[in-house]
Amino acid sequence: MKNLIIYTNNYPYGVAESFLGEELEYLSKYIPSIHIIPLFYVSDSVRKVPANVTFSEPVFKYNFNLHKIRLFFDGVLNMSPVFYFLKEAWVKFVFFNPKHFINWLSFTCIHRVLLKKKIFNNLTEKISTDTILYFYWGDKPSGIVPFLKRKFSNPVIVRFHGSDVFEEVKNGYIPCRETLFTSLDNAVFISRTGENYVRQKYPSLKFHSQVFRLGVNFHGTAKASSDGIFRIVSCSNVIHLKRVNIILDALMQCPGRIHWVHFGDGPLLDELKEKSKTRNKDLTVNFKGQVTSQEIFDFYMSNPVDLFINVSESEGIPVSIMEAISFAIPVIATEVGGVSEIVSDSMGKLLPKAFLTSELVQIINDFRSKPENEISTFKENAFKVWERDFDAQTNYTLFTNFVCSIKV
Repeated sequence: MKNLIIYTNNYPYGVAESFLGEELEYLSKYIPSIHIIPLFYVSDSVRKVPANVTFSEPVFKYNFNLHKIRLFFDGVLNMSPVFYFLKEAWVKFVFFNPKHFINWLSFTCIHRVLLKKKIFNNLTEKISTDTILYFYWGDKPSGIVPFLKRKFSNPVIVRFHGSDVFEEVKNGYIPCRETLFTSLDNAVFISRTGENYVRQKYPSLKFHSQVFRLGVNFHGTAKASSDGIFRIVSCSNVIHLKRVNIILDALMQCPGRIHWVHFGDGPLLDELKEKSKTRNKDLTVNFKGQVTSQEIFDFYMSNPVDLFINVSESEGIPVSIMEAISFAIPVIATEVGGVSEIVSDSMGKLLPKAFLTSELVQIINDFRSKPENEISTFKENAFKVWERDFDAQTNYTLFTNFVCSIKV
């Protein structure tokens, strides 16, 4: 019988990586024992997991994204291997590019901590001859894969999303890409775009890859507004990459009564709230903050929603869009990453990455003026895309069958 170890960023702590929860429901039905090892704390709250799923405390007892000085000293002041990282720095000339150097230094510090003898032993103590190793992200924890493969012959799966694929998001450089791809056994991409990106960027690398999309379950269909108020939802972290401020800029220029709800938290949220105070009285806003997926589903089931908007600079295929279309909500989104694999003009609108705010204003206004039968068609087409490509039952069953087929 196969066992599975999943290396995550935070899951099951906090509310991030919520989409892994649905995947676990399927994996746990066919794999008798699953153990999760999260990388770092974001919250003390712990989500419920299936009965045959266990988990460790996070390796880092703090959020190293917020405590970079502590990470620096933890990563530098130890006896872990260093030549591997120095070789990477020398080959990639990171000392001549400040942004690349920062990426390299952060990567090096994180992984030198993970390679400390006691920590590395904790990361690997549950590995047996029938264990499959599954890294949920293609950056942070998966950086130890080359070191694992020196000691263990167990098959390694690494799943790649968006920020761990498209290097432009990381200022053009993610450390140790080549050694990761030549060390893993199966690279699993959530989008065809992501897989093609890596293949084209590293044409000489030989590695096995497949596309297994993420998915969401069906919960219901959102109602359209019927009271003259146009209702828009967005859902993302409030950071520069997500450009949530542009949504506010556009809505402040749209005539008529609009209600905007945003789900998500982040360092720019307070600034966004302050800016929203200058809006006109026809625009109402509700910043919901960080919530669980279930709270979003409950909102869609009990409130009218007319349109979902995502204007991020980079994405894999956003689960937030999968959730929206599962409720038959039309979508406006930027054509970045794998977004064109889920959004089309038949069920919404794709914006160019470098769009003007006036373009978004025009698209929103055009959408609001469409007759009811056209809106119904958009909603039907949105749901059909979910049904065809992003149904969790289909996608996670396929992925579970793939994992179960791997020989150990």
